[in-house]
Amino acid sequence: PVNTSSVLVVNVTRDENAVEVRCEAQLELGPHGPQHPVVSQTLNLSALYAPEFRTNQSRHIIVNEGEDVSLTCEADGIPPPKYQWTINGIDALETSDTLKIINVNKSATYSCTASNKHGNVTVNVSVDVPEVTTTAAPAAMASPQALTPQEIPEVLFSIISTDVQGTVSRYLLQCVVVGATPAENILVKWYKNDVIIKSVHEPARTPVNTSSVLVVNVTRDENAVEVRCEAQLELGPHGPQHPVVSQTLNLSALYAPEFRTNQSRHIIVNEGEDVSLTCEADGIPPPKYQWTINGIDALETSDTLKIINVNKSATYSCTASNKHGNVTVNVSVDVPEVTTTAAPAAMASPQALTPQGCSITVTPPEVVVKFGDPVAINCSTAATTTFRMGWEYSAGKATVNNSYAFWKIDKLEDWTLQPICYVYPDIGSPCIETASIILYQTPDLVSVSALEDGPMEAGSTYRLKCDIYNVAPAHNLSVKWYRDNTTLYTDHITTYDVTPRNVTSSLTITPLRSDHRSLFRCKAELHLGPRGPELPPTAASAPFVATVLYAPEFKEGNISKELTPDRDVTFDCSAEGNPDPEIKWIYKPAHNLKETTEGRQKIITVTAATSANAGFYICVATNKVGNVTRTVTLVMRGKTSSVFVYWLPILLLVIILLVGLYCLCHRRKKKGEYSFVSESDKSSIPMTGSAAGKSQEGNQNNL
Repeated sequence: PVNTSSVLVVNVTRDENAVEVRCEAQLELGPHGPQHPVVSQTLNLSALYAPEFRTNQSRHIIVNEGEDVSLTCEADGIPPPKYQWTINGIDALETSDTLKIINVNKSATYSCTASNKHGNVTVNVSVDVPEVTTTAAPAAMASPQALTPQEIPEVLFSIISTDVQGTVSRYLLQCVVVGATPAENILVKWYKNDVIIKSVHEPARTPVNTSSVLVVNVTRDENAVEVRCEAQLELGPHGPQHPVVSQTLNLSALYAPEFRTNQSRHIIVNEGEDVSLTCEADGIPPPKYQWTINGIDALETSDTLKIINVNKSATYSCTASNKHGNVTVNVSVDVPEVTTTAAPAAMASPQALTPQGCSITVTPPEVVVKFGDPVAINCSTAATTTFRMGWEYSAGKATVNNSYAFWKIDKLEDWTLQPICYVYPDIGSPCIETASIILYQTPDLVSVSALEDGPMEAGSTYRLKCDIYNVAPAHNLSVKWYRDNTTLYTDHITTYDVTPRNVTSSLTITPLRSDHRSLFRCKAELHLGPRGPELPPTAASAPFVATVLYAPEFKEGNISKELTPDRDVTFDCSAEGNPDPEIKWIYKPAHNLKETTEGRQKIITVTAATSANAGFYICVATNKVGNVTRTVTLVMRGKTSSVFVYWLPILLLVIILLVGLYCLCHRRKKKGEYSFVSESDKSSIPMTGSAAGKSQEGNQNNL
């Protein structure tokens, strides 16, 4: 048993955008050996490319002093680009694709750089704040006309009419510029998806509402476009520069309703059962629905008609319509009649009156198939004689024999397809069995992103999002989260939907400093039951590289070093943190002390040390997350440390007090100020008056 490795170079072009690469391994033991299963792993690879701006965003903006402005810098790239803004060449703190400037007070050039590991692009935006100057006119010229201010226009944008010609939608648009003086200086520009398509000056000289009309075509291939009308008052090179005012419309390609699948079909149900009919169509504007039952209008106006307790056969029609056309689908619901024939009296035995009935066996009982793959299902019956048997279906083809019916489809692409096998026996009730088909589709793309902008800080809480695009069925999906090669969490999706949809899973993390540059990824797995693939179909995201900011941390703690007179001593300080910390020493300056920097180390060198160099040297490491300190204590060899010098007077005072107390006690005992009588001496020997007097005098002297 060994680990075998295979290496392959795979190219992914920008035209391909994303590809799925699968590595399969199988143990082959020859034609007579056991057949082992194929094991595989799948990777989704994207085309990597440097950032590219979605539009040419370099531009010149004029704003009045005190106004707010928001600048955008939107770029595409894989990996997703990071952004950095500068103001007149000086880095700004903003690292998203939008920079909000509050209360603009001066002109400046704002630059945004979008970068990833494959390159970078930069866009410049000039924000101009015009100076407001007031010049007094000569008295002879002070006429009302000369002092009339210019009026800034307002733009109103509207759709006059629409028309559809084949796959082209024609919009008649009107851009109205409301009152400006002089109107001859109004310049109107039309844009379609940021590309100028028309520019025109208007001739009037008094405040008026100026109108410009344009026909814009939107094709089904374009799907949707953005049309913008801009107006600006131009007063020549010596006049004030007025801002551009504009309005934007989003226009979609208009088309008549179209059914998502060919939904005309024939359904067989037993009397008393319930049935739900669907009629799903796309169109712009969204279609309205109308149902009829045998040509008579029903009250239902949604895309679903629920029939409760079906009691007779009927034809149900659904019409989807909008102003550009309509389509109709018909569904025949058949309720077989159950007939009972009385047997002759001679045959009236219990056995003869018991219905024979029927049974249906569908093989396989459940089919799991990938979207676009072929399917084949057999239906057989144990009934000895049958009136009729077969399949009801909206796609594929069937082959019917006396006791079985075979249905197949070469390419299954209908998410709602439910073939029904039916048997009408000569005696008894009809039997029906719906084929169980699980149609699945692996995701087109799986990606991980952070819900919060910018880097993470250690100890704070953040959320990661896993986006899974176009997967079905969603309720069979589980999402596994990984940090590097460690499984963190498995999310089981509970949304029930058999058609492809986009699914999102989230993970809450509290990163540590050790998580910096960790790779977070998610993997989508479709668990399709015992009849599904032996290895669940999977799709994994590209890794999300976590950037974790954390406070500085020293590699060593506080230390003490001895100074030898006239000898040199060197010590340093460095710390690890993200971003890289700034190192600073705090100490008492001296003429023989020098501070140098090597890399991220700050080094202090003391030349020919003296007692003046003894003391505390404090190192401070700081970054945007926090700061830490450590201390280096220098002590002069052979001399009392500065700390001991501070405590020496206090120690001497304590010793003097202890010696004084000892001498006082010893003196009192020696002079015999107090007399004691032995227990063996039974005579009463009182203290003499002279002795008492001396004792009192001694006490007074002591006091």
